[in-house]
Amino acid sequence: MRTIPLIGLILALLLSAALGYVLFWAWEPVGNPEFRENVDRIQDLQKLNNRWSLAALRNYSAPLSNFDTVSTLLPKIRAAKQDLLDSTLNSDRVPQSLNNVLQDYLAQFDGKEQDIERFKSYYAIVRNSATYLPQVTERLMQQVAQAGLSDLAKEITKIQGNMTSFMKQPNNGLHMILDARIKRLFQEKASYPEALATLLQEYASHVRVLLKYKPPLDKLLAKIADERIDEKGVELVSLYRDYEHSTHNGKVKPEQWILIIAITATSLFLIFSIVMLLERGGGRRYYPSDL
Repeated sequence: MRTIPLIGLILALLLSAALGYVLFWAWEPVGNPEFRENVDRIQDLQKLNNRWSLAALRNYSAPLSNFDTVSTLLPKIRAAKQDLLDSTLNSDRVPQSLNNVLQDYLAQFDGKEQDIERFKSYYAIVRNSATYLPQVTERLMQQVAQAGLSDLAKEITKIQGNMTSFMKQPNNGLHMILDARIKRLFQEKASYPEALATLLQEYASHVRVLLKYKPPLDKLLAKIADERIDEKGVELVSLYRDYEHSTHNGKVKPEQWILIIAITATSLFLIFSIVMLLERGGGRRYYPSDL
């Protein structure tokens, strides 16, 4: 009878297909999962870093905004850094060169945190003077007009024009021009009425604050938005993946070996069933009347 070999053949085919499917989906390179976890941590840090930079840019472009988003992100960034630092891979088990890149990467976050704190302080100072300067200027021009000081009115108008340009794009040339004009105002304020002289001093104070803090504020913003942290993160991810590949390349998990053995045994049984069918088929010819 051909029933038993035929059933065995069908079962062997089904089992081989099932085992092959399982092996296909279960096949993963052997490696320390900590490597992949570290890569995930770095990628999470990269996302948080980008959100951090965008939050600072939004604060800069919106005078009435606050730093809530920046402050909210900071604990998350510190926690993500600590998780990466506490990884069991950060030991003598990995090359010193990789650890050096990791330490450099984390140090850049420390530096950025300090830059953002300075940015917040400078921005508060600049925003305050940029808000009150137009108000002081309006009151000052009213008193200048009442006193009939047309030359002083022209000088203040020139200063305001220079300040508008300076606030858009600070540069040393405008800084020198504005500094010289403010000094000249101070030299002449003694000749003006007391109320006017007081307003001139308040006006000059706001201008000087903006001259002092606007350039470093813009430099800090550019530094915060710099992509060096992202580049270092990409380098670190590449190092982790290269080291994992070189350490575990070509190894097979125990459960994968079991599947391979099972598929091999099933394949042998499949071959045996086919041989048995062929032998029985060759030993006797069947006719319709035999069925």
